Amino acid sequence: MVNPGGAVPRILAAPPAFVALVDAIRATQPPCWGRKEWLSESPADRFDAAVECVCACPHLTLCRAAGRELGADFGVWGGVDRGSRRRAEEELEDVSEGQMVGPDVADLMGTTTDMGTP
Repeated sequence: MVNPGGAVPRILAAPPAFVALVDAIRATQPPCWGRKEWLSESPADRFDAAVECVCACPHLTLCRAAGRELGADFGVWGGVDRGSRRRAEEELEDVSEGQMVGPDVADLMGTTTDMGTP
């Protein structure tokens, strides 16, 4: 395919923490490597994954920073459960329908509520 104007397409750069995480994983595989719990739809599976991550991952800080920089909205990143893929997809659908979606006050304050699962 010919590119009109001969311009070279721009490739988006990955966030620095993600690049650092990939480099670290090349040197030492983390406990999540090749396992599904980190992206599970089950909150219990993701909780177990987060606990294992906090207790055993050599890349905990880098992974947490990468998840934050990437804006990850599902899976476990650096011991932080960012929710399920299904919930993230539902939130995207809500936004596309014009509804405002965002963290609740408890999320912003770093606390939890017992008003049900997110």
